[in-house]
Amino acid sequence: MKIHASVLRIVIPACKVSALRNFCCAAQREKIVDKQYHSLIEQLEAKQAQAEGLVGEIHLKEMELERLNGLWRKLESSNNEMSAARNRFGRSTSERGICFF
Repeated sequence: MKIHASVLRIVIPACKVSALRNFCCAAQREKIVDKQYHSLIEQLEAKQAQAEGLVGEIHLKEMELERLNGLWRKLESSNNEMSAARNRFGRSTSERGICFF
């Protein structure tokens, strides 16, 4: 079967236009995907910076907790020493029921 030249003159440019459309669509799709990719990278960088900030805050809170635990231990130790001293010297005279007027 022989294709007439006039048909080829119509079909070939139509194929070129179709190929050009597909190329443009592919190029546009690539551009859109590239923009999405860069947007995701920016979001990831922002989340990473946020995570690093949170890690820093956690570290500060841990240090504060250690400091407060140390103060609590000192307070407990001091209270225990005071209780032991009271027990060594016995009750005071007012606790024994002796009253001086």
